[in-house]
Amino acid sequence: GEEARASVDRCRELLEDRQGRPPGLETPAGALWLFMVGSQADRFRGMGALDEAEAEHDAIRQSLEKTDGDAAQRHLAATYHQLGWVSQDRGDLSGAETWYHKSLEINESLENRPGMAANYHQLGMVSQDRGDLTGTETWYRKSLEITESLGNRPGMAQTYHGLGTVSQ
Repeated sequence: GEEARASVDRCRELLEDRQGRPPGLETPAGALWLFMVGSQADRFRGMGALDEAEAEHDAIRQSLEKTDGDAAQRHLAATYHQLGWVSQDRGDLSGAETWYHKSLEINESLENRPGMAANYHQLGMVSQDRGDLTGTETWYRKSLEITESLGNRPGMAQTYHGLGTVSQ
């Protein structure tokens, strides 16, 4: 907890400029910043500190939106997905859906099939939270099609579980 947070704070002190901007994300220092801040955001979300998690993911989002290249786009898609989780944890289903669709758009443009499957699965969870079982099943089946083609057995199991819940 506190030790990890102190490490992230120290890392940010060393890597960010005086205005709090991270180094170029395409550099090794930028990759370290991205990892440390992302890990901190995940820890905050795990603790239920959603405002803090959102702030960290938003700092990453702002930096990535100013960075070009497929690698930055892949990270941006993951960041949008994480922001969707935070919104969903808050019960903001419309916000979650918006973030997941933004992530999906990038994953589709990059033909990132594992990312697409994860987006479809989360969109299914949003539909399920809304009580839209037809929509839930549609999203889960799209996710399942990809996870099966990739041989992603954990992803398949997760989606079969979701489909079982819908059937129940």
